[in-house]
Amino acid sequence: MENPIVTKNFVERLSENIGAKFGVEVSYMDALDLVASSLGCPSDPLMLTLELGGAVVKERPRSRLDDHELTFGALHPSIDQLHSVSAEVADELLELGGRGKGLVLVTGNDGTGKSVLAGALLKGWVANHGGVGVVFEKELEFKSLCGCAGSDGEVVFYPATKGNDDMSHIRSFGQNYLYMGEPLRKQSDFMKAIELAKTRLVVAICSRTHYARMMEGTAAPEEERDTPYPHELLKAHLSSSLNYEITTRVDGEKFSAITTRWVSGCPIDM
Repeated sequence: MENPIVTKNFVERLSENIGAKFGVEVSYMDALDLVASSLGCPSDPLMLTLELGGAVVKERPRSRLDDHELTFGALHPSIDQLHSVSAEVADELLELGGRGKGLVLVTGNDGTGKSVLAGALLKGWVANHGGVGVVFEKELEFKSLCGCAGSDGEVVFYPATKGNDDMSHIRSFGQNYLYMGEPLRKQSDFMKAIELAKTRLVVAICSRTHYARMMEGTAAPEEERDTPYPHELLKAHLSSSLNYEITTRVDGEKFSAITTRWVSGCPIDM
């Protein structure tokens, strides 16, 4: 038997209806946990799918979210899915998909929406400009996007079984867009993103700590300093490849982001 279509709006209405019926405040996350439990799937990938505009349309009990059927109509991106940035900035970020190459780096602490924002950008580029986008990550949160396509585009999933050390395989692919879902930590991770961004559009995520180590030269553990390059050279390479750097934040349940445009290696506030 098919379930009602589960969307972000469905979860929001469920929260309101339960709260009204029992006279208590029921948060969006409480309602999301209830839906995840009834579907028999983890709440984290369910949240990511709904935030990215996905809709779970058929139940397969006790299975992972990846096994639920999704419709591309529900997955098609809109400005609303980039709700942490202004509509003007969202338009500019989506238009970047027509330029061919470069790096967008989404930074922030854990739980601030880095993956959601990066995934929305990948889907937006594919849907608005055509071509093929690759999701590269160990976890399976975004595997449910595999196969979604617009009139001239497609998203494919590539499992990063060894983390960013698997990136050598990506170089031989002709994809237009790449989402590096494994956070950049080591110097070599950043260099791989920089190298790949010379021939395609790359969106990658990292913590503010690791971004500061690359840009400001703050102290890093020895295992992260795995290239022979001095800090100033690494910073120069990263600065010259950046198109945008987006810092995500969360205050309670409100997500926000600060976007910096990079032009010829120099930051320009937006």
